[in-house]
Amino acid sequence: MEAAGIDANIYTYTAAVQVCSTRGAFRRALELVDTMCAKGPKPTSVTFNVLLRGAIAADQLDIAAKVLESMPKLGAQPDAYSFSMVMNGYAKEGDVEEALRWLRKMPKKLVSNMTYHGLIAALCDAGLTQSALPLVDMMRKQGLEPAPKTMQLLLDQFGAAGALAE
Repeated sequence: MEAAGIDANIYTYTAAVQVCSTRGAFRRALELVDTMCAKGPKPTSVTFNVLLRGAIAADQLDIAAKVLESMPKLGAQPDAYSFSMVMNGYAKEGDVEEALRWLRKMPKKLVSNMTYHGLIAALCDAGLTQSALPLVDMMRKQGLEPAPKTMQLLLDQFGAAGALAE
């Protein structure tokens, strides 16, 4: 960046990571984050979330999971969005166990109705509505009540499958 006369700060680096990620140059995005970690400026959770989104778009879920796991060691705390992207990525691939593993790893203070709704929607999108149903009980055990849109989503999915009793 400096060679091109661009001020290398957190904003320009994060923008560069985003451009690389969205244009299919995910490996270059990883290199930019590595440079940030080594030379500064240190990547923030926003930078890492951009990288996570790029990894998932590039079907690199294993790399996304490693990035998420490494964030705290690199000085950036994952937020609910960080966890949800990885969790929902696995759900959309049909890997229910891995999605649930990430839900269990998510700090309780970050878990909300939206977390569960996103996971339920991802499972339904993957045709795994039966796997999504037990999440309603999990929510309730955590003191969270499913939002009406979550219940409507499940009812629509079961109705479309002809699984609702008259």
